[in-house]
Amino acid sequence: NKEDCACGRKHEVYLKKLIIKPDAVDELPQVIDEMGDFSKITMICDDNTYKVLGQKVEGICRIDYTIKLNPENLHANEIAVESVQKELKSDCDLLVAVGSGTIHDVTRYVAYQNGLQFISVPTAPSVDGFVSSVAAMTMNGVKATLTAVCPLAMVADSRILAQAPMRLIAAGVSDLLGKYTALADWKIGNILTGEYICDYLIELEEKAVNDVMDNI
Repeated sequence: NKEDCACGRKHEVYLKKLIIKPDAVDELPQVIDEMGDFSKITMICDDNTYKVLGQKVEGICRIDYTIKLNPENLHANEIAVESVQKELKSDCDLLVAVGSGTIHDVTRYVAYQNGLQFISVPTAPSVDGFVSSVAAMTMNGVKATLTAVCPLAMVADSRILAQAPMRLIAAGVSDLLGKYTALADWKIGNILTGEYICDYLIELEEKAVNDVMDNI
């Protein structure tokens, strides 16, 4: 957390732990124990991400129930949310998202709806928002950014991420490169309308984008 920022606001980070390294998933059981005393854990994935990593998570963690979605035409929308809600047990006290952006948006939105926490286990670097507190959803055909839940922790296995399909890796790079125009929009909004702006946050974003460009 950063207090007393020059912008006048207090910036809070709700993520408690972040692990990105080869074989990071081996530390997932310990991370879950560190995050709280959870007794009924549900894993949310799809058929593809179950094979990539979900099956291993099942084998090493205390997963009480697994919800596997059909990856064909899977989107972060009311259909996927309803599919998860139908299978979610009333005594569930923690969700584990194993997948890419869609699985995470559905999980974080369902977590918010049910007053639950979740842990992020990405299988592809397809988006830049795995630890976001909002969900990019398409509800009734309309794109919307909805209030959701930031994960307690993210455990990202860099070997798994590197083996993801190139189209998903390219999508994640493109998501970050979009910050060039997003930051320009923010600066223009500040100049034209006096919209709140924070140079510290802009500096963080520009560094992230430039790091990607330096290694592209």
